[in-house]
Amino acid sequence: MPEVLTMINKKRFLVCLVLGALFLFVLYSSHLSAADEEEVKAKGTSGTAEQCRLFQIHQYLSRFYPHLQSGFPAILSSYTNAPELKLNLERFANRFHPGPAKRRKKRFKRALLQGLGHFVYATTSYWIRKDVMKEDWEYLFTWEDQKKRFLFIDGMRFDSNTFQFNWTHTMAGAIYYNYARANHLNKTESFLFSFGSSYFWEFVIEFREVVSINDVISTPIGGISIGESVFQLGRFFRSRKPTFLNKILRFLSNPVLSLNDWLEKKRVTNLYAFTSDYWYDCRLAVGPRFDALSGWDSNSFLHVGFESQIINVPEYGKPGFFNKTIKDTIFTEFDFSGTFNKNGCYEINIFAKSVLFGHFRQNIRRVGPEVDEDEMGHGFLEDINGNDRVGYSFFLGAASAFELIENSVVMLPDAESQSPGAGDISGLPDRADRYAVLNLLGPTFDLTIFNKDLKVRFVVDAYGDFSLIHSHVFKEYKELAEFGQTKSTLENHGYYYALGITLSSMLQVNYSNLEFRGKVRYHYFDSIERLDRFQKDILDEDDFDLKDQRLTYNLSLGYRIPNTPLQLVLGLEQMERWGVIRDLSRHSTEKRSYFQIKYIF
Repeated sequence: MPEVLTMINKKRFLVCLVLGALFLFVLYSSHLSAADEEEVKAKGTSGTAEQCRLFQIHQYLSRFYPHLQSGFPAILSSYTNAPELKLNLERFANRFHPGPAKRRKKRFKRALLQGLGHFVYATTSYWIRKDVMKEDWEYLFTWEDQKKRFLFIDGMRFDSNTFQFNWTHTMAGAIYYNYARANHLNKTESFLFSFGSSYFWEFVIEFREVVSINDVISTPIGGISIGESVFQLGRFFRSRKPTFLNKILRFLSNPVLSLNDWLEKKRVTNLYAFTSDYWYDCRLAVGPRFDALSGWDSNSFLHVGFESQIINVPEYGKPGFFNKTIKDTIFTEFDFSGTFNKNGCYEINIFAKSVLFGHFRQNIRRVGPEVDEDEMGHGFLEDINGNDRVGYSFFLGAASAFELIENSVVMLPDAESQSPGAGDISGLPDRADRYAVLNLLGPTFDLTIFNKDLKVRFVVDAYGDFSLIHSHVFKEYKELAEFGQTKSTLENHGYYYALGITLSSMLQVNYSNLEFRGKVRYHYFDSIERLDRFQKDILDEDDFDLKDQRLTYNLSLGYRIPNTPLQLVLGLEQMERWGVIRDLSRHSTEKRSYFQIKYIF
């Protein structure tokens, strides 16, 4: 393994170098010149509010239409006498210089009532299934027992539940988060709502169990990474025409928003829709996939998926110079896919990412034939976002993400007990794979370069992680080594809790109807020791350290059929996996190829 560890150190060094260079670049270019600032102060404070607004628009247009430099007095004088010009300018103002968002009333009471209804349902379900849940019970409703849970570390442990049961706490967090977010609370308030809901459940509702450390982490972090991305996705579908497909996706993307739509329908229309322009890329995909794992025969599957990306910055991709710090959500991504074979669903993949705040900078100019002044009243402002742009746009922000892979070959019968050794993982095939990675927080850099028909986008991320990861080598180690009881989830279900890092990058090149996309993603996992639910039964020498790594490459080439919303995509993917326990290591390679037909919204 020395060469693998050397590779890790090199990767860390390169990532630090790249991130350091990006930080210096942003620091260098993050301020307007003093002359620009003085001009804004001098010219933006005179005249009526309407005249200042119009002057701001005129100054913006003059950057791309020099012949308008001397036309401001004429525009100002004809503003009230030319309804068509006024309409175009107002549309322009809303599109490129949106005013402050209308402050919607925060509905704390409704958020609490919806959360309370959720707790009533979940608590009832918990006690109805008490014969199953009592396996987790260790404490009584007495002061002596409860103070151990509230005041001492002995009452907080990583639980011994199944992988599926534990990762779905992230989805519960997303629901808690949207009870608040869909009632007009901001990101911070919604995160605290999700965080508080998780603590209330762990400390109060499950008063007979240990406080689950993994649940307390997974629920609020999953809440903000998944919850914010589906909240923005729900807003996206509410901004589109109410077709049958959009209505279905509107509900599936965010049922909490749909509930509030129904509650508000008598007073407000499209309450949660985007109020300004934004960039999006949403696609439905279907097609065959072929897998080949080293030492195994190849397999064929049917892949069905949904992909979405939303940049919620009205100025993105539009001509002009912009330089600002954004406290609201900048970018969200949500991908979901299922892979099927003759036996049903073989694999589920989920990826969610939210860029919570950051710095945005853009400098784009329009090139091409000049526009005659006579055209000013005939809608030329509406076509300012065409393929005649040259420049760059980037944002540097703080992001949180969630990633899941779970395939059906890992499914095992439930163990009769959750204590170490009660389960049997000998039936797991070598190609078993599953992990749930919570990218807690990290920097992300997203750069787009525009050059007429050519568009190049480059993204790089780095995160600190908390993960549930299937050990790539434990099954083999268990057959070869002698040891006593070890981590309960490892022995019974084949996975363990880990801290680690994620590094990823993406390059996308669009030219005319062609699209090339390349992705690289690296994970490093290091197990957490000494905090198992049954730690008192595990000897120190048997609570051994585990390490896993995975490196995934993905290349695809797409062609969009002219005058249609359809895209044809061919792709290749390779995944390298390493696992280490003490002196035993294992490495495998899985290759995939796929063909997809994508419907682009």
